[in-house]
Amino acid sequence: FHVQHGHNPPYRKKRDQGFNATDAAIYGSSYHAMPFPLSCFTMGIEYHHLHHFDTKLSGYALADYQANIERGNFDYTLLANGREMTRQFDVRLASVERLDFYDMWRSLFNVAYCERTKKFVSWSECVNQVYFA
Repeated sequence: FHVQHGHNPPYRKKRDQGFNATDAAIYGSSYHAMPFPLSCFTMGIEYHHLHHFDTKLSGYALADYQANIERGNFDYTLLANGREMTRQFDVRLASVERLDFYDMWRSLFNVAYCERTKKFVSWSECVNQVYFA
């Protein structure tokens, strides 16, 4: 969870500066495919961009939704209040950044957001910018 909210570049906008939930899901979220044994414990949270796009999506189905997007199928069906509803994913979800293990490792150390550089930084970078810049 921390990796997916602390990777660079972040999507940071206030509501009065044009914040858009769909843009946040696309430009401010990431995903990474977990190997099978680990994915049994994640409930699909590695597909964080889909969770932010539509929070009603079931965690156990997120991998299938991602596979459909990669095949170019952007339609999906939800069951809400006993009714099936057909919706469509934003086509930009196909271009959401996929983090590899190196990216995830680096993101683990991002602990603060730097207003000057508009990026997440590590603790040591934060201290250097505050005290030595």
